[in-house]
Amino acid sequence: MCGLMQIEMSGDTDDDVRSVLSDMWRFAQHYQIGYGTHEEASVWYIMDELGSRVRHSDDPSFVFVPFYYMDRGLSYSVGWPLHDMAPEEEVTRDYLPNVKGRQRDTHTYAWFGERNVEEDDLVAAYNKHARTLSNAAAEPSEALLAALKRAEETKGRPSVPSPKRVLKVYTDMPTIAQAITTDISYASADTPSPSSSSSSTSSSTTPSRPSQDTPYVLVDSLALADVFWPHAQLSASDFSSLPSHAMVSQFKGEKALVLKDLLLDTITATYGSPRWLPESFNMETHLAELLGCVLSLDRKDADHTFILKPWNLARGIGHVITSSPACMIRIMETGPRVACKYLTRPALFDGVKYDLRYMVSVKSYAPLEIYVHKTFLLRFANKKFSMDELFDYEKHMTVMTFTPHHLKEVTHTQFKQDFTGGPEAWAKVEREIHDVIAKTFIAASLQGCALDQGTSRALYGVDILLDADMAPSLLEVNFNPNCVRLLQYEPQFFVQVFDLLFNSAPDEYD
Repeated sequence: MCGLMQIEMSGDTDDDVRSVLSDMWRFAQHYQIGYGTHEEASVWYIMDELGSRVRHSDDPSFVFVPFYYMDRGLSYSVGWPLHDMAPEEEVTRDYLPNVKGRQRDTHTYAWFGERNVEEDDLVAAYNKHARTLSNAAAEPSEALLAALKRAEETKGRPSVPSPKRVLKVYTDMPTIAQAITTDISYASADTPSPSSSSSSTSSSTTPSRPSQDTPYVLVDSLALADVFWPHAQLSASDFSSLPSHAMVSQFKGEKALVLKDLLLDTITATYGSPRWLPESFNMETHLAELLGCVLSLDRKDADHTFILKPWNLARGIGHVITSSPACMIRIMETGPRVACKYLTRPALFDGVKYDLRYMVSVKSYAPLEIYVHKTFLLRFANKKFSMDELFDYEKHMTVMTFTPHHLKEVTHTQFKQDFTGGPEAWAKVEREIHDVIAKTFIAASLQGCALDQGTSRALYGVDILLDADMAPSLLEVNFNPNCVRLLQYEPQFFVQVFDLLFNSAPDEYD
């Protein structure tokens, strides 16, 4: 491989491996295997000596594509000419066939460095971007100041409880169905669940009987439901076709929170660059600024490691941690991402990295009315943390629930007891976490989440990472968070959520 990349071997195997890993992005090609879902796997490969010697041209003579031969389970690179070739005409290809417009020159930095783009220009683009965000932070809007004042005045104030009433619930999520009632007619492992897009108007359906402990009954028709809790995100047309009497577990404008690129826009449009948001860039729109940031940090001998996250994938899928500008550029070929400065000094628990998942219920965005549930989830890496082996999932990632890896279990009550300084010290940290959460939802209320809220309610999972000084950072906000682990600790959690969102009883629950 050193010969293919024209790397002079040092004689030290580890150094040679590092050189190959650093330079491989100039040679790597990529394809995806999947079935049109977010579970698609990206496969990176390097062509042989002949294929790797084909040079780039904006006006290529050949095109090369991967060809997967399923019968043998082998991949090939297939090439063909784009026009009749003249004698001794060079075979060239376009390294960036899918990149057009102004971004194209910036993308060529992965292969040619400063030959196509000046590094000083990239740094200047970053400095201008940073000044813009700094100015936004220095001049908060009147709407933001009013929202922050109202949040401080209403902090901890319960809403007025109302008598519980029996509500008919339509959901295609077995976990929720099982959690709110013990008598379920359809939501079991052996029977299909109803479609979230069903719009049956049959009036002959008999609701399942409510349990003795909850005022919720299940129905298999949306037309009969008082509460609709779908698994999938609803489209604008879905919202418009909902029965007028039904409350729904989503807000039409909540993509401003739950899509990572839009969350970044929501926060920066409101606060500029707050200390609780790691420095972040939408790579589709601010690639030059990202590269300028990396170069600026490198010139200062400062860490320039970023974590690259797909816009709309959860559970750590597709996350890449790197300090290589070439890697950052090439990874964009697998889909749109945001790049967030990687926290190099995270808080550790027994030497391993961890983060916290808080559950937040939203009753209204205008006026803003949110509730943070006291029970939170802890998620741990499995290996001792260090700033090496950035590809090691068990060292740098904390989501183990959906993987074959070991899942470390620590309850929030045990964590508070074991926390350095005890529960009182933790209470101070948690107040800062709650402040970050409140400011996040204030931004959402000002930037579009209040659209057409009507009978909308929602439950979100907010992920928080603490640094070594116990300062919280916002990682992301999750739509329809998985609560299977939480229900093991709090079996009545969804009953409490339903009471809070649909039966107005926040003062009775934690």
